[in-house]
Amino acid sequence: MFADDPVDLAAIVLPPQPKLEECFAVLDEDAIMPADRTEVGVFGYPKAAKIPMGRNYMASPEHFFGPLNVTGDACKHPPQQDFTVPYELPHPANGYSGSGVWFWSVDPIWSPQPHLCGVLAAECAIDKIVSGFRIETVVKFLQDNEDLLRP
Repeated sequence: MFADDPVDLAAIVLPPQPKLEECFAVLDEDAIMPADRTEVGVFGYPKAAKIPMGRNYMASPEHFFGPLNVTGDACKHPPQQDFTVPYELPHPANGYSGSGVWFWSVDPIWSPQPHLCGVLAAECAIDKIVSGFRIETVVKFLQDNEDLLRP
């Protein structure tokens, strides 16, 4: 595991995985953030959706969609991030940190294949938005630490 400062990103290096492409998204070095106001989806495991199991709990997946704000200025509270996405949930969005933000291309036509465009890092409960880092920031972080990714 390694992390970056001041950017709140970390990576866990796993041993080789069988059927890798079936379980993980392959990052494109040339991936870019879509245009402002593009509808994006977030899939994660928020704390509020956990299910008690004895003395432990089971993570329960949940998703939401919203318009992307690529300026990240929808929240005036620290920490400032690269982008924001509003949410309308019956509970706080606490626990989505680390979740991917996905969009579906419509250029030249709609495609069912989602594209990773960012990673969430924080929630602003006051403004009911989540914020995170652009995919370009994530790719640069991984490229800058490539020597740590290779055995």
